[in-house]
Amino acid sequence: MRKTIIIFVILITSTVTYGQTLLNGQVEVAKKEIVKEGDLVAVDLLLDLSKLEIKSNQLYELTPSFVSDSNKEELPKIQIVGRNKELFLKRNEKNPYGYRIRRKNRKSQEYHYQVVVPHQEWMNRSTFVMDEDQCGCNSVVLASAQNSITSVDLIQEFIPSLVFIKPEAEVKNRNEIGKAYLDFQVGKTHILETFRNNPTELAKVNQLFDEINKDENLTIKGIAIHGYASPEGSYSLNSKLASERAQAFKQYLTSKHHFKGYEIQVDSTPEDWEGLRKYVVNSTINDKEAILSIIDNAMDPDPKEWKLKATYPEQYRELLQNCYPALRRSEYIIDYTVRAFSVEEAKVLLKTKPQLLSLEEMYLIAQTYEVGSDEFQEVFDIAVRMYPKDPIANLNAANISLSKKNLEDAQRYLDRVEGDRAEKIHAQGVLEAMKGNLQEAKKLFEKAEQLGISEARENLEKIK
Repeated sequence: MRKTIIIFVILITSTVTYGQTLLNGQVEVAKKEIVKEGDLVAVDLLLDLSKLEIKSNQLYELTPSFVSDSNKEELPKIQIVGRNKELFLKRNEKNPYGYRIRRKNRKSQEYHYQVVVPHQEWMNRSTFVMDEDQCGCNSVVLASAQNSITSVDLIQEFIPSLVFIKPEAEVKNRNEIGKAYLDFQVGKTHILETFRNNPTELAKVNQLFDEINKDENLTIKGIAIHGYASPEGSYSLNSKLASERAQAFKQYLTSKHHFKGYEIQVDSTPEDWEGLRKYVVNSTINDKEAILSIIDNAMDPDPKEWKLKATYPEQYRELLQNCYPALRRSEYIIDYTVRAFSVEEAKVLLKTKPQLLSLEEMYLIAQTYEVGSDEFQEVFDIAVRMYPKDPIANLNAANISLSKKNLEDAQRYLDRVEGDRAEKIHAQGVLEAMKGNLQEAKKLFEKAEQLGISEARENLEKIK
């Protein structure tokens, strides 16, 4: 289920600045305003000529322009003329020039320049400049200069409609995965609780099982134990040790905790060659590639272990000391379900145990807060941290980032969503519009609309 939420994301409405000078400080641009209005750009300049002294036959031409790295759009020139120059021009032109002012020296004087030009997308991020030409007789250019008037940002106010997705309700199946590195007497399978490091390992195991067993919100559905032995010694003995030590771990757990309604499944791997390989790959051990070649060989385990020990005795002793102890372990998985929570219960858990909440429960929490508020945004931030691979969590988090104008994070969340999902295309369109790439945004909104996102049409209207 989708929900449209409009969050006010104000980018730029127009470019308005004050107090720029031209012609060596003699002319002040008292005000300049550049506004995009639909498919047009309106330029409004107010020039204060009060300080300008001009000779009777003199002419200044000011040429306003939009410029970018590879584009330039000149606007109609502004002519400032002396008395005789004005008379000369009038006698020799068929049509009076519309952007000319005759300067009256030593008098306060302003000129209001207004022009409208077609909008071009490159103007959205451009510079507004003023070219200056001082002309003498026969309009010969005596001096030229250029002034950068202002940086232009013509991206209009954009208030996107953001599409948040309500996740489906789910049965909350969870699991906890742990490893117990228990010490056994040589060749034995009985667990001695006080032997070597066993008190520490067993305390960690018991704490986890107690927490799950005593939590009334959780219901254990199954436990699986998998025992591993290292490749040291014969395969037959290791097979026996891995299996019987895993069974001993099961018996220990059933003696300490109350389990009912399900069986504890037990399995074993006689020799953990895969774990040995992973250790070697990540190590700096000498002759690494040759040792890996032996490990990957398809020969039986006992000849393989003998060849490794005989060919590389020094490295084998290193593995015995640093790697093999960690290969001897019992891994366990506790599968459980979490009950459904009311919104008020979920609000408490969001601060203490958010892992117990579903995405739907988090979404319902968000609906109790004002749209765009810190609390509203925090819920979706927590949701994506708890479910970093979930497409809905990432799409909603992308919309939150867009509402905060954090375009980099928004793109990062969108990149996690695979495929051409309609909501992703729409959110990407919002992002492109906020970056000023309006043509790309238009394409994405059109595609999203075709895929059933009605909000895309609203956003298309807003970027026209």
